[in-house]
Amino acid sequence: RTTADPKVARLETAIRSWANSDDKAKRTVAAVDSQRLDYVAGLLQETGVDPAVAQLRARIIYLVLIGSFFAAATSHVLPEPALWIEVEKFLVRS
Repeated sequence: RTTADPKVARLETAIRSWANSDDKAKRTVAAVDSQRLDYVAGLLQETGVDPAVAQLRARIIYLVLIGSFFAAATSHVLPEPALWIEVEKFLVRS
C-alpha cells in the first residue's frame, strides 16, 4: 500500500486515535514515529543535508504526511502529486 491509498490514511488515523486512550499503543506509535523520522533524516543526510537540518526537514515531511492522512480520513481528499513536488522543492533547497 502507498500513502495515496485511502485505506492507509484511515488505518494511520485509527491507530493514532487509539493511541490517545491506550498507553501501550501510544508508546508504539511514538517508537514508529521515531523510526520513520530517523529514516527520512538519514535519506536527507545522504543527499548532503546537515544532520540538524535533516532532522527538522524530516519532521516537516512527516507532519505534512500525517496531516494528509487526517485530511484524507475526514474529507477523502488525498494530496495530489503536485503537493509532494512542492514539498520536495521546499525541503531540498540548500
